[in-house]
Amino acid sequence: MAALTAQVAAHAGLNPVTATTGLGGVSGHTAPCGSGLGLMLINGAAATCLITLHVPAATTFDGLSISNRTVTLPATSGAVTIIPLPALTYADPVTGLATFDCAAGTVSGAVVFISA
Repeated sequence: MAALTAQVAAHAGLNPVTATTGLGGVSGHTAPCGSGLGLMLINGAAATCLITLHVPAATTFDGLSISNRTVTLPATSGAVTIIPLPALTYADPVTGLATFDCAAGTVSGAVVFISA
C-alpha cells in the first residue's frame, strides 16, 4: 500500500510526481483529505479500473450510514481522473486520512492541493 502526500499546485503550476508502482491491485492506500485536495489517478492500461474510496463507519447523514464511493477509471491508457477528497466524507476519525483501494491494473496517482 502507498501513503500518498499532498503536492501543492501554486500559481506558477505543478508537474506532479506520481506514485508509479504499487497502486493497482492493492488495498489500503492512504491520502490526506480536506478542502482543495484531490486524488489524481492515471490509468496506465486500456482497460477500466475500479477505485473504492472508503467512508468511515462513523460517518453518517441523518443517522443513515453512507456507502463507500466507487469510481471507474476509463478504459484509456493515460486517462486522468481527479476525485475530490473532502474530509467530512473520507477522513478516518483516528488518522485523518482517506483510504482507497485500486482493483487490478496499472494505476499511478498523486494527491494535489490547489492553492488559492
